Amino acid sequence: MLTTIRYHLFFIFILISSFFYAQEKNIKVEKHSTNTPEKDSLNPKSSNALEKIITYTSDRQIHDLINRITYLKGNAKVNYETYEIQANYIEINWKTNAVNAKGKKNTNGKILEPAIFKENEKNYEYNELNFNFKSRLGTAYNSRIVEGENVIVSKIAKRKNDSISFLKNSIYTTDTYFLNKKDSLADYHIAISKIKNINNKQIITGPVQFYIEQVPTPLVLPFLTIPLTNDRRAGLLMPVFGETENTGFYLQGLGLYIPIKDYADIKLTGDFYSKGSFGFHNTNTYKKIYSYDGDLRFDFENNITGVKGLDNYNKSSLFNFSWNHIQDAKLNPFLVFSSNVNFSSTNYFSGTINNNNIVNQRIFTNTTSSSINLIKKFNVFPGTISLGLNHSQNNESKLVDLVLPQLNFNIPRQYLFAGKNQIKKGLLQKIGMDYELDSRNEISTKDSLIFKKEMFENLKTGINQTINLNTGTTLLSYFPVNFNFNYKETTYFNEVKKTFNSISNTVDEEKINGLNSFRTFSGGGNISTTFYGMLKFKKGKISAIRHMVIPQIGFSYSPNFSTNFWGYYKSYLDNSGKSISYSKYDGIYGSPNATDSKLISFSLDNSLEMKVFSKNDSIDEGTTKKIKILERLNINASYDAALENKNLSNITFNGTTSILKEKLNINFNGTVNPYEYNKTSKVFLDNLGKLKLVNYDITASINFNPDFFTKEKKEKTPKYNKTGTVVLEKYFFDDENYAKFPVKWDLNLGLSHNVQFNESEDKYNNLSSMRFSGSISPSLNWLINFSSGYDFNSNEITFTSLGFKRDLRSFEIAFNWVPIGANNTWDFLINIKATILKDALKYNERSLNTNNNF
Repeated sequence: MLTTIRYHLFFIFILISSFFYAQEKNIKVEKHSTNTPEKDSLNPKSSNALEKIITYTSDRQIHDLINRITYLKGNAKVNYETYEIQANYIEINWKTNAVNAKGKKNTNGKILEPAIFKENEKNYEYNELNFNFKSRLGTAYNSRIVEGENVIVSKIAKRKNDSISFLKNSIYTTDTYFLNKKDSLADYHIAISKIKNINNKQIITGPVQFYIEQVPTPLVLPFLTIPLTNDRRAGLLMPVFGETENTGFYLQGLGLYIPIKDYADIKLTGDFYSKGSFGFHNTNTYKKIYSYDGDLRFDFENNITGVKGLDNYNKSSLFNFSWNHIQDAKLNPFLVFSSNVNFSSTNYFSGTINNNNIVNQRIFTNTTSSSINLIKKFNVFPGTISLGLNHSQNNESKLVDLVLPQLNFNIPRQYLFAGKNQIKKGLLQKIGMDYELDSRNEISTKDSLIFKKEMFENLKTGINQTINLNTGTTLLSYFPVNFNFNYKETTYFNEVKKTFNSISNTVDEEKINGLNSFRTFSGGGNISTTFYGMLKFKKGKISAIRHMVIPQIGFSYSPNFSTNFWGYYKSYLDNSGKSISYSKYDGIYGSPNATDSKLISFSLDNSLEMKVFSKNDSIDEGTTKKIKILERLNINASYDAALENKNLSNITFNGTTSILKEKLNINFNGTVNPYEYNKTSKVFLDNLGKLKLVNYDITASINFNPDFFTKEKKEKTPKYNKTGTVVLEKYFFDDENYAKFPVKWDLNLGLSHNVQFNESEDKYNNLSSMRFSGSISPSLNWLINFSSGYDFNSNEITFTSLGFKRDLRSFEIAFNWVPIGANNTWDFLINIKATILKDALKYNERSLNTNNNF
């Protein structure tokens, strides 16, 4: 009996002690203590029990065992399943499984550190949070949700389930300074009364109003849908409104954006003008990681200018099609497909109403080209097979050349008398052979005949096979010698037959269908060596000047295939009875040579450089650096022994060099005629005379930037003792309180001078022009671009453009201007920088291209 009484007294003492222990407010326990009840501690079968374990830590913990409440203070953290709550104060109610968390406040009640709620590695901030682990529902006050570049701040947020929550009295913005907490106020925001948040991926709102710098604007919408992630969604593309005299009122860029799964999208837009013009634009982009990516675009415009019935009325249709496809090398290195298609009507670049071609300086595009290629390689066999479609067009002459298709089979050099990894010695083992088969269909026609049956009237087809043999050796260790032999076999699908028509006094040409082949060959060789010349100086800063010369002499021979022995040429009699010889073969690979060719070629390659002592070193120390005087000067000429006169060809030269510490680049080339020029007859005679420069071209370019004027010995950077901020950016300040920052700028100058000798007029014609472009950033947020030029022959300023860009944190302003000339235009754009709103919230005003050149 006594033992039972003692036991009950001891148990009562423990309960009383625990009660007073729970009321003590300043008891400190070890950090990282945990409580892991799997079920209700008093009723294991309670329906309110959690299925998983709750863990928690804090600086201080108080446990109310009677009310079953735990208080966590200081660096508190609670974890349950995928949820984590961090706060300065957390209260856990074990009866209801509810948690109340509050952020850290100062004495004035201002939140210093918010409470943080983590779910699946995503963080959400609140001033105060009530959350139930069992129902997974909760309410938060002054919440801040960040998803990518989007920020939503709400007075009240209620969680309905795992995927949907409702927000009240919210603001939405993409201001990066506000997102990164560099500023407490966003420079723009959308005020929203009610929001439905779906999976933190999309919000659907009630009435909204747009604010700039906390000032309300008239932009009010009854509802709005905003995606919060980078996931693409279908939607409307906002147009640009305006008016011009020639086109009337216009609406440009109205369209639809349609994503296709995760790797492609479609952008459809239309332009409409009140005076009848219209245009449609389709842009498709696609990308599959580690496979391929590309884009496809089609533009069509029906342009009407002037008034119908008057002389200024004009109507035209134009189009542009482009397709770029790049295959990743990792997809299949043995089968590669690529395309670069640019096909358009010849007046597209100069005739579009849209001024983009002017602003992008594509209005001067005279030639375009396309290619589609499929290349097959083999793992063991060294050959390569390619199938290609090619196109080129001249917008000035309106001529279009098509290759539909071209089949090429190539075997790279193989050594016939040496093993694969064997060291090759002697002429025999160094004999290498390569083989190429090329077959193509070519069409040359006018652009007006494209896709019409008349375009196939000029179809030319042929097959060409080439075998090249090469070998070489070195004589006396200094003279490399190479020999080559070339064999070609060309096949056409018709034969040309010419007859003289005495009635019409013309030559009639007839094509006889059938396989016809001819074979040609040629051979030759060359020898070269390298000489060095050195001129040393004992005094002064110049240590030495070195001249390197690489002379080369070559010889090639090709026989005359027009003789009767070969049977490649036929003849007809003209009206005087004279026999006229002609080739039976007229095709894309040409005809057999009609004359012998015994060509001796000469070339001389030079380079000149100087070694100088550094300014900081004495001559005795011997430290030098190289300065290039002439990087390259190449001189070429040839002598054809088979010709009856003027055996010596023109002498050509080309070279390049750089001065001013290799910052001014100079390129030049020209041609010299070695024959005597007769000023009376105004022709070059068959007599070697004074060397006459018949043409030359010089181009020079230089780039100026802050580094251009940097000296070898860097000057000490001035130190500024004051620091501060301008528009929330850190700057240094001088003693007069002026902000200091590096001004970035560059200036590119180019000069071109071309001279051509007009033989018939005995005078030189020259063309000279200058081009300059550059940019300057007078501050961190300003960028100014410019480009222009001057034509010295016409004494006119060439195409000139100016561009201004201003970074306004969340906004950006761009202005492009072509101020002078027939293509003067301008384009002004202000838009939000965030990708998600870039095309939705913008203002675009432009001057259209009304000087269309049809």
